[in-house]
Amino acid sequence: LLILFTIYTLTDKTKEKTIIIKEIKALLSGEAMPSLKKLRTHQNEKQRSLRGKLVIFTIAIVILVTLFLSLQNGYRMINTQQNTMADALQNKIDVLLESLSSGVKNFLPTQNDLELGALPSQKDAMTEAKYVTIIGEKSQVLETEDNSIAYIWATNDPDIEMKVKDYGQNGIVAGQTLAVDEEILQIIKKFETLNDEVGKKVDNISQQIANYSAQITSLAAQTDDESVKLRRELSEVSTRLRNELNNTLAVIANEYSGSTPLFTHEILSSETTDYLFYKPVLYRSGSSSNYLHGVIIIQVSIQSLVDELHSEITSVIVAAAIAAIVALILGTLGAWLLASLIVKPIKKLESQLVDIGIIMTREAKERMRLSNKKIEIKSRDEIGHLGQVVNSMTEQLGKAAEDEFLNNDGKKVQGRFVPLEEDGSGGKLPIVK
Repeated sequence: LLILFTIYTLTDKTKEKTIIIKEIKALLSGEAMPSLKKLRTHQNEKQRSLRGKLVIFTIAIVILVTLFLSLQNGYRMINTQQNTMADALQNKIDVLLESLSSGVKNFLPTQNDLELGALPSQKDAMTEAKYVTIIGEKSQVLETEDNSIAYIWATNDPDIEMKVKDYGQNGIVAGQTLAVDEEILQIIKKFETLNDEVGKKVDNISQQIANYSAQITSLAAQTDDESVKLRRELSEVSTRLRNELNNTLAVIANEYSGSTPLFTHEILSSETTDYLFYKPVLYRSGSSSNYLHGVIIIQVSIQSLVDELHSEITSVIVAAAIAAIVALILGTLGAWLLASLIVKPIKKLESQLVDIGIIMTREAKERMRLSNKKIEIKSRDEIGHLGQVVNSMTEQLGKAAEDEFLNNDGKKVQGRFVPLEEDGSGGKLPIVK
């Protein structure tokens, strides 16, 4: 250990001696001292590091702000687009259901299977609709006590043969082919108590219409003026009541309309793309207390909407990426210029101070040059103020060097023309030789 310590000490001393020799040679030759060169190199590295940090920081801020704004606006746009698409789809479905319901109300009471069979073709007006199925009460030709509304009257469902009983060679027979599909039966089950609900709201109106109709019928054979006038008044009241009844039934039908599964505006987050929309067919038939006569079912696929939204998301991501790249390029240029504007005066100050340090190691005559060594910094901020302070300091150092030079020069003249006596220690006495 002692030997190793001795070797380390000798090596360290040798390095120190070498550095001192180099410093002395540089001092005698007037060149920059090695320690100052090393300091300048270190400061340059720090300067480059400062510029790099400014550039990186500025670029990061620009990219983050650009991405935040792009993605935020993109999210809002997609959310708005999703709600708009969902609302538009729901409106189209409502219009189609209302049109089909109006047709069924016209043709189902007379069991006009020809006209009913043409109704499902209306789904062609809506690209998202896959098929339409109209179910209702059994045909009058069937001798059965089944009062359900599960009989197929019209459909263009390509898979209907797997959803009915006794499909047979003749296929679907309007009002006679019974649906056994579980989804259809579940929809029918939703209306088990609908007649009772409707009866509570419209039975009174329905009874009044029946009474007025009976009175009108009893007055039909009478042609006197009073009877004609009364019949006209009763007809107007009856028409008003029928309109009120129909409006009430339409409101109830809309309230019981829906879909399975439940359709929401969250199109993208839904794993389901196929929905069955349904609407009950309600109307008054004679004096019967039964108002539910059928159901309209439409299968709708939202796959096209999902694809369109995914396309919008891709467009938003691409736009955000392009914006980020443009921001990166512009941010890099802007950050580099900004960093250069900030670092350039600092570099001038650094160079000035290093030069001052080098000159201050030389003789007074060399140091006199500091009086005229100024830096020009045009900025009026803290860096500009610091430049003025450095210029003032440099000027003062130059003046001090000039005074020192004149003082030394005066001593030389005095020593040559007015030599003084020396004391025993080598100092000058105030006695002329």
